[in-house]
Formats: sequence, C-alpha cells, structure tokens
Amino acid sequence: MILISRLALDLLAAVLLVAGLAYWWLGNLAHELIGTAMFVLIIAHNVFNRQVWARARAGHYDRQRSLNGIVIMLLAGAMTTLLATSIMLSRDLIGLKAAANVSTARQMHSLAAYWGLVFVALHIGIRWRVVMLALRNAIGLTVASGLWLWALRAVTFGIALHGIRACTELALSDKLLLIPSLDLWDFNEAAARFFVNHLSIMVLIGALAHYTFEVVANRKRGSMNGVAR
Repeated sequence: MILISRLALDLLAAVLLVAGLAYWWLGNLAHELIGTAMFVLIIAHNVFNRQVWARARAGHYDRQRSLNGIVIMLLAGAMTTLLATSIMLSRDLIGLKAAANVSTARQMHSLAAYWGLVFVALHIGIRWRVVMLALRNAIGLTVASGLWLWALRAVTFGIALHGIRACTELALSDKLLLIPSLDLWDFNEAAARFFVNHLSIMVLIGALAHYTFEVVANRKRGSMNGVAR
C-alpha cells in the first residue's frame, strides 16, 4: 500500500507538471500553487528514494543504468532552473519585484518546463520495467496475463500514435528549441484535449525509451546465447 501511494504521488507530480503548462487558462495564482505542490512532491520523491541516491556509486553501470543517470541529472538541472525562475517570476506567493531580465527568465522557465516534461517521460520509460514489477508485487500479481499484456501494449501504441500528432499540434520542437510559435490554444473549447495531448506525448517518449532498451536487451541476450552455443 505504501509503494502504491508513492507511485500515485509520482504520477500526480507528472500530472501537475502538465497542468502547470496551461498557464493562460488557469491564471497566475493557480499556476504558482500547482508549481508549489509539484515541487513538494518532487522533494517527497527524493526523500522516499534517498536509499537509491546512497547506492548511486555502488554496483555495475550498464548502458541502461548509465543513461538513466544522465537523464536524472538533466532532469535535476531542468527542475532547478524551473524552481529558480519560478522564484524570480512569482507575483502572488512570493511577491518579488519583477527583475530587469524578466523576459529571459520567462523564456528559461518555459524551456525548463518542456524539457522537464521530456526528461520525466524518459526517466519513466527507462525504469518502466522496474515500476511495473514493483506495482505487481505491491498488489500481489505474480504472473502477468499474456492477453492483458498485449492489450496494454495496444493501448500504449494507440496513445503513442496520438502523441506523434500532438507533437505537431503543440509545436513541441519549437518550444524545446525556443523558437517563437503562434500556437494559441483555445482552452474554452478544448481544455481536455490540451492535457490529453501532453500526456500522450509523455507516453510516446516513455514508450520509445522503454521499447528501445527492450530491443537492445533482447539482441544482447541473443548474442550471448549464440556465443554460449
């Protein structure tokens, strides 16, 4: 039950990150409250996983573990930038006077948020097998049904296909490269679609990371079996 609660809090933090991107719909106060709640959950996540940090230097670093470590460092950098610019730009919770470089701070804030979205998805995708194993153990499911497994894969594939379309619809590449775009979202008509698009992009990135490592791992096991023979 504790593990499920921790996973639920991590999922909530990811959802809050997406919600924070809907600034023009929620307004500044709601945006700052959502951001504050997200950072509280991030702190809780690191406290819960303090033993993982303690073991960071121990053991063998294979390709997957090394890449996950790089992604975590990049994610930490994005979140640190997001927090620093949040303090600089805060008007309601902290009430600081606008800095002279407020325009640059806003650009960096937006850039860190979208790259944070990418890094969170990559982190989840790389660790997906571990997350699912922990979840199955927590709920007492020892054997995964083949039918359910393929059903989940089909659902993931469908969401990922929508994520490809959403990348274009939201001009994600422009946002990641700080290229000005004219994608003005009408939240009055399609607020739900905004959240679905961002979450589907996270599923797309996470699925690409997960299945890429699955293919690499299967090829490695196949080559090792060939050598053994």
